[in-house]
Amino acid sequence: MKIDFYALLETIKPIKKIIQAITAKGGTAYLVGGAVRDLVLGNKLVDLDIEVHNLAPEQLETTLKKFRKVSLVGKKFGVYKLHGIDVDWSLPRKDSTGRHPTVHIDTSMDVKEACRRRDITINSMVINLSKFINHPEKEPKIVDPFDGLNDIETKTLRATDIKLFNDDPLRFYRVMQFVSRFEMVPDEQLNALCKTIQLGPENVAQERITEEIKKLLLKSKQPSLGFRWVAKIGRLKELFPELGQTIEMPQRPDFHPEGNVFEHTMQALDAAARFSAKSFQTTNLFVKTNSEKLTLLLSTLCHDLGKLVTTDKLLHSYGHQTKGLKLVNTFLLRFSFNKKINSAVLAMVEFHHHPRLLTKSKPSKYKVLASKLAPHTNIRLLTILSISDGQGRNPTKNKPLSEISTECVTFLKRAIELGVNEAPELPVLTGNDLIAKGKQGTEIGKLLRKAYLIQIKENVQNTEQLLKRII
Repeated sequence: MKIDFYALLETIKPIKKIIQAITAKGGTAYLVGGAVRDLVLGNKLVDLDIEVHNLAPEQLETTLKKFRKVSLVGKKFGVYKLHGIDVDWSLPRKDSTGRHPTVHIDTSMDVKEACRRRDITINSMVINLSKFINHPEKEPKIVDPFDGLNDIETKTLRATDIKLFNDDPLRFYRVMQFVSRFEMVPDEQLNALCKTIQLGPENVAQERITEEIKKLLLKSKQPSLGFRWVAKIGRLKELFPELGQTIEMPQRPDFHPEGNVFEHTMQALDAAARFSAKSFQTTNLFVKTNSEKLTLLLSTLCHDLGKLVTTDKLLHSYGHQTKGLKLVNTFLLRFSFNKKINSAVLAMVEFHHHPRLLTKSKPSKYKVLASKLAPHTNIRLLTILSISDGQGRNPTKNKPLSEISTECVTFLKRAIELGVNEAPELPVLTGNDLIAKGKQGTEIGKLLRKAYLIQIKENVQNTEQLLKRII
């Protein structure tokens, strides 16, 4: 296994003097957790966690303050941040069980015991930075007391310590996102733990679950793997009830040869994950921000929940995109996504068929659609959802198709020509125009909405004509 320690050396250059100061005081700085794992996997090092042994909290704080202002983001947990440096500086500790654990800091803790409290073996490795920073010519040894390197080689997820794993139920959701992000498989012991660990609201905070779901969706090439794993161990209906019901919901084989709604959704989800800021730029099919990507993937996850309440004996599901919005809202409220994301997802689900339906429609249809999607989403993102929906129909394996719908490409091209692919057409009439005519109060808002509908439906672009129509 070839590890790029030069990348590590370059990453820690900005904090070299801090590590040397800690070492001079008698402390030992270890790179721990996900940063070591990502180094081994060849991933970009972004979030650094450095655990400092053999220094009292006061000593560490005093040393850090010599370099930057210190934020005590988790003083009782032994966690410090320096302003302008994205590194967590922590102290070895033991935590009690529960949502509000009691923390015992033990600065002389053995490295193996410090690693033991971490969730998965691939996260239970450390590198001695105090040695490495002073002797960069020597490749550092990865301290690996629980055989995490071998688990990376075999793509296996194992609990570092069975008892400690059960002490923190959030670890279930971390395993779920690791399955997707790293495309690794939990061993039987970890599966057994995850089948029985208590996951009620009294055990895990909604906000913490939401953060793990975000990581799964935003950082995975195949986000479906985590949901498929939850289904495999029998907890999908319990934890994601609406999604769990889709396993038993069949579809018409002539339209959906891939099988049930769950299989379709999982394939479409992986299709949507392929779109990024750099993908398909030539066709304008790209996702600009993490917020857009989260909106797209949540919309894909929810887009066919309406089939649960609309599918008839002939497997038709007329109106599922609108009649399922209540289910979509219930699903979203199980988490703590912000209101803008939730509103965007509901709009995307409601109109996810439109890119295939409106290709040959009048310009007014495009303009009305853009206005209904605003302000939280847009036609470009809706088109990607529709394409992903179409790609989730592979009958031979549980991976999406690669063909991009020519209908959807034509639809987006037309929206671009009309200037409404990113946002609605700007209103011609303004509040000042109405004030000049003596209008005031709530009447102005009502008249502006009326004028705007006339503008986009009938392509009336003249201020005076609009004023004549509404006054």
